[in-house]
Amino acid sequence: MQELKAPARIPRPGIFSDAKATKVLNDSLKEAEKRVKDLKLRLTRALDKPATHDPVYQACQRIFHKNDDLVLTRENKVRHVIRRKAYGDFFTVVRRGRKATLQSAMR
Repeated sequence: MQELKAPARIPRPGIFSDAKATKVLNDSLKEAEKRVKDLKLRLTRALDKPATHDPVYQACQRIFHKNDDLVLTRENKVRHVIRRKAYGDFFTVVRRGRKATLQSAMR
């Protein structure tokens, strides 16, 4: 959270105090400060109540708490077969010293 901070004010010579670019720069810095403040508020909310304010947390909850045929729960015996085949493919690739191809992943 401490990494989120607005950019520092830029010192300017007095000669440019009335310049239009100086005014635009100051306005941009104020806008940046406002955006940083909003981001800090959003981060605080997401950490306090992720179920309502964190879209990644919400998506993970939907994925991992689904109850349909595609979810491999502990009661599903097919998951052991899938894991065994995945380990076999992994160790075959490691022994051969090359990257897995789509065909070996599909076995």
